[in-house]
Amino acid sequence: MSANKNRFDKNRVTKKSKNINGTNENSTNRKVSSHWGTTIFGLFFLLPAIVLLVMGPLDTLRVHLMTSTWDQVPAQLNDIQVESHYGDDSTTYSLSSSYTYQYFGTFYKGTRVGYDTSNDNLGDWHSETASDIRRAASSGQLTAWVNGDNPSESYLVRDVRLYKMFFTLIFVLVFGGVGLGVMLFGLHSSKKATHDNGVVYSGQNYTHWVLGFMAFIFTAISLPAVLAIPSEMSSGNPAILVVIIFPLIGAGLGLGAYKSLKNWRYYGRTPLLMNPCPGRNNGQIGGEITIAH
Repeated sequence: MSANKNRFDKNRVTKKSKNINGTNENSTNRKVSSHWGTTIFGLFFLLPAIVLLVMGPLDTLRVHLMTSTWDQVPAQLNDIQVESHYGDDSTTYSLSSSYTYQYFGTFYKGTRVGYDTSNDNLGDWHSETASDIRRAASSGQLTAWVNGDNPSESYLVRDVRLYKMFFTLIFVLVFGGVGLGVMLFGLHSSKKATHDNGVVYSGQNYTHWVLGFMAFIFTAISLPAVLAIPSEMSSGNPAILVVIIFPLIGAGLGLGAYKSLKNWRYYGRTPLLMNPCPGRNNGQIGGEITIAH
């Protein structure tokens, strides 16, 4: 009976070990699957940011470099207008123009003012550009940039709107940062599931990253409005001062990120070695925590 009992106990321990290993393997598989889920979720933010970057600032720089080799010829202005487009919440503007120019003895008609053809209400670019073109036309100094390979293609101004480019880059950084952050977080969690079997580390190291990123979002999104405060105040719009609350919130989040980082550097990773591993529902759970201080 004693020998049978020993064999029974040995089989029971073996089965228990297999069950524990199988549970850990299933847990790892779930975490790896979660990594792919976070990667796909992050792509929903990252891909639109990449498209916005390529179709916006990068395309503008591409056209600006391309037109640097075009020929500059005298032009005669027929008409230029700032058109208003009324929406539900705001009014946007665009430029419409008509001008003629002569290229190697042939007359052409152009309608393009600059690279940017989208409607927006960022700054006073539309009204200032229209005024500059009218002033140049009245003094006989208006010129057009003409594509030598296709003379019917032309622009009146080679102007890179840095303010709009900066505004676009803010959204690229915010959405791209969210997507990239989610993907890196999933990858990091997957690696921990593979290499840190049985050890649980403090999540405090994520807190300052999250708070810091939120501080960046509040500050970056409100930055264009904050930069517009002087012009809005001179136009008699004191309500613009309300936007100051957003960078103040960002400053508070940044302070929280600093305090969290300070705590993390003081206490460290504080690993918890699980015993038993894994713990069970309605069963025992325990372990040993190592603290640096």
